Amino acid sequence: MKKVHVLFMALIFAAVFSACKQAGDDITYIMSGNPQEENTNFESRAVSVINGKDTDVVETLYLRIYNGNEYLQYVGLKYWLSTACRASVSSISYSSGKYTIAAQALGKSFPLEINTAANTIYCPTWAGFIFPNQNVSLKTDTIMFYVKKIFTGQKSITFNLGQYGFKIYGGLEDAYIPLCVANQLFTAPMTLISDNF
Repeated sequence: MKKVHVLFMALIFAAVFSACKQAGDDITYIMSGNPQEENTNFESRAVSVINGKDTDVVETLYLRIYNGNEYLQYVGLKYWLSTACRASVSSISYSSGKYTIAAQALGKSFPLEINTAANTIYCPTWAGFIFPNQNVSLKTDTIMFYVKKIFTGQKSITFNLGQYGFKIYGGLEDAYIPLCVANQLFTAPMTLISDNF
C-alpha cells in the first residue's frame, strides 16, 4: 500500500509541474549544422536572486562556470532575454557557428546574431533610449524620481566581446556570454540606455 501511495504522489507531482509554463516553452528552435557544446569543461549552478534581504528570493538564475573560473559566470543569452529581461523571444537558430535569436521588447524587434568564433554579438536594429532630465518631487520625506524614457531610433551595432578578453561559448540550444556583459547590454526593461545614439 505504501508503494502505491508513493507512486500516486509521484504522478501528481509530475502532472502539476509538467503543466506549469516555463520560460522558453514557446520558442522555435531551428538548429541546422548540429550545434555542439563548444567547451564541456563547465559546471552548472543555480543562483538565487534576492530582493533586499537574504530571505526574499525573487528568482533563480541558472549559470555556467567555465574552466573552474568562479569569478566569471556565464549565462545563456536566449535564456537571459526570456527570463531575466522578460523579452519576447520567438526563435533561436544555429548555422555554421552562428546563433540567431529573434526577440522583441518595448514594441521593438531586434534580431541578434551571435558569432562564437569571432566573439561578437551583432544587432541590425538596436534600439536606443535616453533619459531626459529627471523630475524631482518631494513626497512624505522621500525623494521620488519620475523618469520617462525617450525612444531615439534604431541602428546596427556590433559588440565585440573578444576585444575585451571575453569568450562566447556555443551550446546545444543557446550561446553563453558572461553574466556581467549580459547584465550591462540587456537589462530590464530590455534595452541599452544610451545618451549618444
